[in-house]
Amino acid sequence: MNFRIIIILFFYLSACRAQQPSPVQQVTNTEIKKVEVEKKIKPEPAAPPKKELYNLILLLPVDLSEAFTSDSIVTDSSYVNENIDKDIIASIDFYEGALLAIDSLRKNGADIKLKVIDLPGNDEQQISAIWKINFDNCNLVFSMLRSGPLNTLNGILITKNIPLISCAPNSSSVLERNKNAFCVQPSSLTQCRMMGEFAGSNFKNDNIIIVTASTEKEQERSMAFMLGMSKNISSTQIRKVNLALEGRSAFNKALSTAGTNTIFVPSVDEDFVTNVFAAIEATLGIYQFKVIGLPVWQHFES
Repeated sequence: MNFRIIIILFFYLSACRAQQPSPVQQVTNTEIKKVEVEKKIKPEPAAPPKKELYNLILLLPVDLSEAFTSDSIVTDSSYVNENIDKDIIASIDFYEGALLAIDSLRKNGADIKLKVIDLPGNDEQQISAIWKINFDNCNLVFSMLRSGPLNTLNGILITKNIPLISCAPNSSSVLERNKNAFCVQPSSLTQCRMMGEFAGSNFKNDNIIIVTASTEKEQERSMAFMLGMSKNISSTQIRKVNLALEGRSAFNKALSTAGTNTIFVPSVDEDFVTNVFAAIEATLGIYQFKVIGLPVWQHFES
């Protein structure tokens, strides 16, 4: 009996001991402070990289003041003539395109400051204005200038080691020695070769005539045009007329009534091009024509 009571008491005590809570683990003051410090210190977010500022200059030979006429009634007012010059319209279109491009770059995170300078009409005034421009802190110059003004600008930027991007046609010959200059439009020879490729593909059944004067550049452009045509047309099928030396009689002799006469004129001389068109107009009732010329013709006044 006593032995049974002892066994029951032993199991009871063992059960009670098993149900006792586990002893509390002691945490030192050092560990508490470490946990508190880790909770308080949070890494600060990295600062965004600083945007690099680009200062750009855009030179436009627009001369907007010429597009406006003063109002005789209201002295502080002006209006635009109905027949606005086509060169001004082209330059304004280019300006709008430049603004769209700059806006796109800014949306992509670029920090760009654009300065637009409207230059006066003739070459002499433009050259004078170019010398007065402050190019300090300028990173890049865009230009729609041609001929003398472009040559002056190019010389200034070479000495200042500022890159130049020319968007005007036929400007590569002026910039070819500037390692920091780029032409958006292809060179004159490249354009002539591409014209030849197009004509060879689309006008291969026409009577092809190249009309030149006696300049070396015209001969170079003629060779580039013929090179482009060589994929589809033999050089023996292409007639050549030096209008300056041989005159209109040689031009008329080269024409054909059997089909269309496609005339390529590789000249940038306005007087010579005008003479070619005069020769064409004199025979319009007899012959049919297509004329291929250079982009610079759009700036001719005649």
